[in-house]
Amino acid sequence: MNPYFVEEIAVGAEHALALTSTGDVWGWGNNGDGQLGLGHTAIVREPQLVAALSGKGAKQVSFASYILLPDAGASYHNEHSP
Repeated sequence: MNPYFVEEIAVGAEHALALTSTGDVWGWGNNGDGQLGLGHTAIVREPQLVAALSGKGAKQVSFASYILLPDAGASYHNEHSP
């Protein structure tokens, strides 16, 4: 993540998301239920780009049931989030 400025960080009990100045979302930590949105359930020890959100213009990160991206006209749901 060196070339990016982190705008916002959201933390869960054992995992985190970071939003960069470019609108990219990175995730790391316990991912047993796929809550990081990385397409797998392995533990992530270093930040990984959430490819499904790449180029979507994310404006905010949080751990909730829904992530809304009004600029892209889409929402993403993670049924395992608290």
